[in-house]
Amino acid sequence: MDSHSTMNSDNPGKNLARGAPNRSTVKSFASQLIIALLPLVICLYILPCSFFRFSPGEVLNIEDRVTIEGHERVQDGQFYLTSVSVQELTAFTLLGTKLGRDNEIKSLRSVVGGIGDLSQYNMSTAKMMEISKNTAIAVALRHEGYPVESTPLGVIILGILKDAPISSNARVGDIIVECNGIQVRNKSDLKNSLSSLKGGEEVSLVLQRDSERVEVRTEVIQSHEDEPPILGVIAPNYYSYRFPMQVELDVGGISGPSAGLMMTLAVINTLRGGGLAGDLKVAGTGEIFDDGSVGPIGGINFKVMGAAETGMRIFLVPRDNYPEIEKFPAGLEVYPVSNLDEALKVLEERVAKGE
Repeated sequence: MDSHSTMNSDNPGKNLARGAPNRSTVKSFASQLIIALLPLVICLYILPCSFFRFSPGEVLNIEDRVTIEGHERVQDGQFYLTSVSVQELTAFTLLGTKLGRDNEIKSLRSVVGGIGDLSQYNMSTAKMMEISKNTAIAVALRHEGYPVESTPLGVIILGILKDAPISSNARVGDIIVECNGIQVRNKSDLKNSLSSLKGGEEVSLVLQRDSERVEVRTEVIQSHEDEPPILGVIAPNYYSYRFPMQVELDVGGISGPSAGLMMTLAVINTLRGGGLAGDLKVAGTGEIFDDGSVGPIGGINFKVMGAAETGMRIFLVPRDNYPEIEKFPAGLEVYPVSNLDEALKVLEERVAKGE
């Protein structure tokens, strides 16, 4: 027994072969494995994974950000716009996100739809906010009796279908001003100029791109024979406005068209020197159009939650969005409206109650 013991101590290599691995070898292997996996871990932590988390966003006092030439800023403003927070996720943040009423996960495809990539989507929503600001100012000034000159300039491209032929030579922000030699002032003009064409036929367009005009040729697309041909773009009417005074609206990093109604109300309240909402805190959402109508928006439930969590009393919502609301929080009065006049009537009646 003693001789066997002595032989083992004299031959450590033989002892290693028969027993457990040397600790230094294990540590070395673990270190190498960590080093090998570290780039993967970093990528999973910092690289986006084409999923987004939606939740209630900022509730912003818009009157703090309204500046009108010749009018004092309203102190302790009562009008607030609501928003949706959109966070681009990595693999790690995706796994760590708890789903619930105040969290929703959406894929990149469901966010941008068929209109290109995330970059185009961001450009589109930024342009929508720019249009929304000008429209809100125009509608508010007109309502208060100020002269506003508006000129229809055409239709502005805010989205382009990925597979549409026009995607190769048009950009978000281009304004279609002519189609096959016919002036395009609005969507009806564009639709009429395309009505006689068939899918695959060529069309000539003139685009206003910044300060220059660009001529392009493309093909129309047609899903079915009984459907009218289209270019494959999202393109609402676009107007140029001339205001009688300087009006500025600063909404920070919020984009999209959904702040239109609340910006309109804030401008009207500033023009009147305050008092439009009494002592009530009024939040809301809704796209505003040149005729004063209020259109539906996305993320309505997150916006209702955001308004309730920040102590709002009144919430104005586009009538088309009202059926989508899943829960009406206690203490928050939700009113559906179809246009600016209806929104003003709600405020007038609520202020008259003196509550």
